[in-house]
Amino acid sequence: HVGHHMLTRDLLPSVNQGGRVTTVSSNAHGFANAEKAVAGENGYCGSKLCNILFAKSLQDRLDSIGRSDVKSVSLHPGVIATSIFDNTAGFWPLVALSPDRDTEQGASTTSLCSLADNELIRGGEFYSNCSVTKPLTDAAIDARGELRERLWALTETTIATKGFTLPATLA
Repeated sequence: HVGHHMLTRDLLPSVNQGGRVTTVSSNAHGFANAEKAVAGENGYCGSKLCNILFAKSLQDRLDSIGRSDVKSVSLHPGVIATSIFDNTAGFWPLVALSPDRDTEQGASTTSLCSLADNELIRGGEFYSNCSVTKPLTDAAIDARGELRERLWALTETTIATKGFTLPATLA
């Protein structure tokens, strides 16, 4: 998550009007412990929750500075029939036994979110199967925005304490 945040923040001042930030997450966010995820201690599932929160938080910030022409979304591409799970442990090899789409189908939601006309995309939303979908947990929905605000602040602090400088503004 920190790498996505930093790269996006570095590139954002160069994003053209009507641009898009598409963050690939996963329904694995449903297995995340929110507090551990925000603290960076919840592995893959936690990072996928952070991806959703980041996309929402970025859209909040873009809207607040008058850049609602830029859309930030997150998505679940599906469980795709690839070799990604071949060298994993725990329950992940079981996931490989039940793919729900091939690679072409797996690319469809990412393609839609990245390339569709902006009036068809709802910034801050989570997509799956080429449509807006409710995330699986209350933490990912983050109705009051408190979790994503905490995550944003912690991520920015983490980047700064590692000696990196982010642009002062989003625009």
